[in-house]
Amino acid sequence: MAKKTVGEGVTGSPLHFDLEIEGEVITYELLCPMCGESHFVISNDHEIGGCINEGCPCICFIRLKDFADVGGVGWLI
Repeated sequence: MAKKTVGEGVTGSPLHFDLEIEGEVITYELLCPMCGESHFVISNDHEIGGCINEGCPCICFIRLKDFADVGGVGWLI
């Protein structure tokens, strides 16, 4: 995989998502699991995304080729 480089002037943005837990909607912010950065960028080909920290090798998310049906998935917390 090519080394992650962030273009000049690219600041990225935070990623927020909502989860409904026991009827309460809670908003979360994604943090890089390796360095803790909270701003992310997506590759030019839209296939991968990672934090804006060039020194961090972490790729935080990848594009799914097929639709993922998680309708029947449950979590035990």
